[in-house]
Amino acid sequence: MKRARQQGVASIELALILVFFSGLLGVVLFVSNILQTYTTVQKAANGAARYLATTPLLEMSNVDDAENAALQAENLAIASAAAMHLALRRSQVTVQCDYGFGYGDCGSTTAKPAKVLVKILLPIQSVFFRDSVLDWLGDPGVITVNSLSNFRYAN
Repeated sequence: MKRARQQGVASIELALILVFFSGLLGVVLFVSNILQTYTTVQKAANGAARYLATTPLLEMSNVDDAENAALQAENLAIASAAAMHLALRRSQVTVQCDYGFGYGDCGSTTAKPAKVLVKILLPIQSVFFRDSVLDWLGDPGVITVNSLSNFRYAN
């Protein structure tokens, strides 16, 4: 008698557990996408900052050449992200030099920079949780990946 009343209990338990684990799979995929994007953006920022930190002093002392070097560093960051299928816009990449009185545009003075900085801000749109789970976070499904790379000027 008891056996007849418990038929199908295992399938109901399996259905409940599968719903939970399928939601958990979505969270794992979303977090792994964020981590992959962060790693790619950080690598792009490091490469651009390393390029700018090793630019010859003769170029960094000339206002026009320093501006061109900063532009090349931006292009390098954008190309490095594009190689990993990330679309960066120029407005998301900031390149600055520290001349001893705070960060500013590279080429704003003819002095030798002490440090160079590349900052990338990239908003990521959630594929999995666009309309449902992340509503309680405010702006549903948008997370901004911040990457900052700061190098001492080597020359």
